[in-house]
Amino acid sequence: IKALEDENIVKVACGEFHSLALNLIGTKVFAFGRADYGQLGTKLFDFGECGATPEQVAFPSEERVIIADIDAGSSHSMAITIDDEVYSWGFGDGNTGFGDVQSDVVYPRKLTLTAKQINAKGRVLATSGGGQHGLMLVKRYAFQT
Repeated sequence: IKALEDENIVKVACGEFHSLALNLIGTKVFAFGRADYGQLGTKLFDFGECGATPEQVAFPSEERVIIADIDAGSSHSMAITIDDEVYSWGFGDGNTGFGDVQSDVVYPRKLTLTAKQINAKGRVLATSGGGQHGLMLVKRYAFQT
């Protein structure tokens, strides 16, 4: 992809009609493709509209986010930071993990899970998205005294 030639892309993730690309140092995630539900994380598009040219995903500006991994579901997207935080955006309907059954998430939003929800303090190893779901693989740590 000509627009990304100088970006040192190390990973690409593809949804049904959109793609994400992560640069080597984790400071940029680019998105392009269909954008009906906010899955690009760049701006609000009209239904059926596409972002044909890769644009940088708009993570919250007040947070310094370094991305370690990306994944795409059918119409939603996810990213893991180097601090084991998970951001998701796109088709609501429960896919993004925020419980907003009908609300799409246009820009990346940080998941706030409690230790009880992930059954212990752990490290997020991976995310995975499908047609109507998103999941996290978490490694639990056992502490002994």
